[in-house]
Amino acid sequence: GKPTLIAVSLIFARGLLYSYRRQLQHLAQSLKGETLVGQIRLEHLRAYLSGFTHLKTSSLANRVRVVKVFFKWLHEEETLLRN
Repeated sequence: GKPTLIAVSLIFARGLLYSYRRQLQHLAQSLKGETLVGQIRLEHLRAYLSGFTHLKTSSLANRVRVVKVFFKWLHEEETLLRN
């Protein structure tokens, strides 16, 4: 039969988490030694995102969203004092 809404949601969530993890791993690799979250500065994030000029606007917006969501979560978890 047809998949349930819950089943489809779980599949979507797994794919989304995989995508976020992959993008955050790419960010970590680009930081080259700036591995402590508190060491990451806006300049690092701008440099990382500037490497995606070849992407469509929507794809670049997705990368920005992943970074924003990650740092917002770190702030909410009190891992970072400022977002």
